[in-house]
This record gives sequence, structure tokens and C-alpha cells, in this order.
Amino acid sequence: MRCVRQAWSRLTWAVLGFMLWILMTSTTANAAAVAFSGVVIPGCTLSGVTYTCASNPTTFADIVSLGVNYIVSIDGGSGDLHADTATLGVNSVIHGNLMANTTVTLGVGAYVTGNATGGTTAILGADAYVVRNLTAGTTATLGANSYVGRNLTGAGVTLGANSYVCLNVTALTMLMGANAYVHGDLTVTTATLGANAYVNRDLTAVTVTIGAGGYVNGALVARTATLGAGVCYGTEGTTGPKTYTVGAGAGVGVCPLIRPRTSCSPIVYGRENY
Repeated sequence: MRCVRQAWSRLTWAVLGFMLWILMTSTTANAAAVAFSGVVIPGCTLSGVTYTCASNPTTFADIVSLGVNYIVSIDGGSGDLHADTATLGVNSVIHGNLMANTTVTLGVGAYVTGNATGGTTAILGADAYVVRNLTAGTTATLGANSYVGRNLTGAGVTLGANSYVCLNVTALTMLMGANAYVHGDLTVTTATLGANAYVNRDLTAVTVTIGAGGYVNGALVARTATLGAGVCYGTEGTTGPKTYTVGAGAGVGVCPLIRPRTSCSPIVYGRENY
């Protein structure tokens, strides 16, 4: 489908551009382990479990880690923390943006208040979250009850049970666990939604599988779709040849579409179909 191919082309160029930028700006120094875990870090002050740092206290050559419950504030929460790989321990926090050459891993309950970018991989543990945008060059995996506060971009994206994205997802493949949701648009080549998973706006793909009780609040745009029992979708946006396999009680306008309350942001409480 042209729109899917165009979206994926834009995603590919964005990722390639990011990687080229990394290569051009990365230091040639040997990799160093930088652990925010109670030790002195040049360019940062430590009070209790909180580090306060100027922007860029680390480099793209560093192996960065945050200890359990440690907090790192970069330039008042608006600066950048660079790393080759970055690992956040349980309940640790970065106030600012996190940019890793390869892998970003957030432990259970950890979060980043700005944007998080992994040149290859991004992994969020259960109850972890990124307040703004999450970008991964290849795969992005969200654990149960985790979320991204704005947009999620990656090649292969997996949302665990009850995890969600507050705005839009652009990917090549998408796998959503039970009760997971995308609050904006989902644009992919292949999408698989588990039971009761949903997309609140439009789902655009070549191939779609939706488990029992799942729904698309806006337009379902797909060439091939397999819809489980009770699946609903607002409108059928595809023109031209298509093949839909429809389970019992599934279809367009067959059942009332749910508009559940979301914790994406207080601004959408009570007006979820934004």
C-alpha cells in the first residue's frame, strides 16, 4: 500500500539520518563505564540519590548505568544524556533526554522525562515509561503496564499486556498484547492485536489480525484482515481488492465502540477520542 510504503520510507531515512549523525559526532575515545550509583561523576553534583549535571556529562562511547532508585537531572531536565548503551535500574529516573548509540534499557518502574532514542534497541520493563517520544532503530519492546507519552517509532514494535502509546506508532511490524492500545494512529505493514487491544484512531497496514474484543475506533485500512469474535471498527478505509475474515459478531458498526479513560495525560481525561 502506497501510504504504508511512504511512511516506512520516511521512517527508514529518519533512522539512517540519526545513525549517520551518531557516527559523525561520537567520540573516538575508548568506552568507559559510567555508573550513577553513588560515586563521583565529573560534571555532576550528588545529593543523596540525586545527580544534578550539566548537559552531556557523558559521551556516545560510554556504557552508562543508573543504580536502583537513582535520579539524574540533566541541565534542569532539558539537557541530553549520551551513551553507547544505557541501562536504568529499577525505579531510576532521568530528567532530560536519553540518547544511546545502541541499546536503551529501562528497568521496572524506571522512566525518562524527555525523549529516549536507541540506535538499535529500546526495552522498557514493566511499569516503565518515556514521557515524550521513543525511537528505536530496529526493535522496541514495552513491558506490561509501560507506556510512551507521545510517539513511538521503530522497525519491530511489541507492546506488552496493558501497555500503551499516547499518540502515534510508525513501524514495520507491530505486536500488541492483551488490552494494549495506541491512542492515536498506527501505521505499519503487519499488525497483530491481542484480545481487547485497540487503536483509538486509524490503523493502516497491509495485513492485520485482531483478537477477540479488539477494535479500531477510526478507519481500518488493510488489504488482508482477520478479525476475531466481537471485533469492531469505525469505518472501512480500503479501496480496491481486499480479503477480510470476520469472526462472530465482528464488523463495521456491529457493536458500540468503547472510549475508555486513559492515563496518557491529564489533558485527555474525559475527552479520550481526541
